[in-house]
Amino acid sequence: MNRASRSIPNYLIRLLPPLAMHNRLPYAIEVKVPTIKYEVRIEAGEKTNIYFLNLLKMHKICVEVFIATDCCTLNLSYL
Repeated sequence: MNRASRSIPNYLIRLLPPLAMHNRLPYAIEVKVPTIKYEVRIEAGEKTNIYFLNLLKMHKICVEVFIATDCCTLNLSYL
């Protein structure tokens, strides 16, 4: 057996998500991406990653901020 074929190269592989959402607000937010049927609620101070977003397509991202009983909606679109 060849000793070189058994060695493992010393590489560091890091997978980064196409979209990372960090909620730095003191309120909960809800993120919706209708094109991939994705919805998530992010509480204050939490974060989430979306790994299955195709960046070659246009997506509409809806962010709703929940302040007491009111809700504010922000729609984002990017290429």
